[in-house]
Amino acid sequence: MAARTRFIMFIRYDQPDLLLPRYYYPVRVRGSYPSLLWKRDNDSDRVKANFSRTSVRMRISFDIDDTLVCLPTVPTEQYIPWWRRWRYTEPLRRGTKALMEALVQRRCRIWIYTTSYRSPRYLKGWFRSFGIAIEGVVNQAWHEQRVGTRGPSKYPPAFGIDLHVDDSAGVAMEGEDHQFAVVVVSPEDPGWAARVLAAVDACMDLSAAAPLAARRR
Repeated sequence: MAARTRFIMFIRYDQPDLLLPRYYYPVRVRGSYPSLLWKRDNDSDRVKANFSRTSVRMRISFDIDDTLVCLPTVPTEQYIPWWRRWRYTEPLRRGTKALMEALVQRRCRIWIYTTSYRSPRYLKGWFRSFGIAIEGVVNQAWHEQRVGTRGPSKYPPAFGIDLHVDDSAGVAMEGEDHQFAVVVVSPEDPGWAARVLAAVDACMDLSAAAPLAARRR
């Protein structure tokens, strides 16, 4: 196993002209925009093409304020057991649990990326209380530690996040400037969950198709 994991390279789907070495095959999605990580396979002289949507493991992050926790006028849902509601009092936007369950079925890894100072322990416990496992949390403290205070307000690539969900058009503009993927969902949009799933499926399909496109060149 050690010999197989030594030879790793990073190839972006939007740079197909990069040399594709022999004996490599894709193993997962990583980085800003759907990108491919290729690993050396000493047993084959061709890139393996059986890279389906289920092989892709995207890392998806969600903003909290005005994305998952909105104003009282936005419909909410309550799945937290009554004996834990004293601790987790924030109203969760309707459709959140079903959306995250759908992402888990797609083998996505869910993160929280917030400019608030909510602790990772609090956020992980909150979502775990209604059955959703959060892989990682980026709050303002960790963002400033990793990205600094002079960069963009959010920078998902610094944490290996492939797609970020936010209500802010400003974050989307930062995504264009710094080349990371953002799905903007309005608090007033009743179809926000479907919008997120459509973006995730598009990214996964694009990532799955990238090896075939590389072979045809």
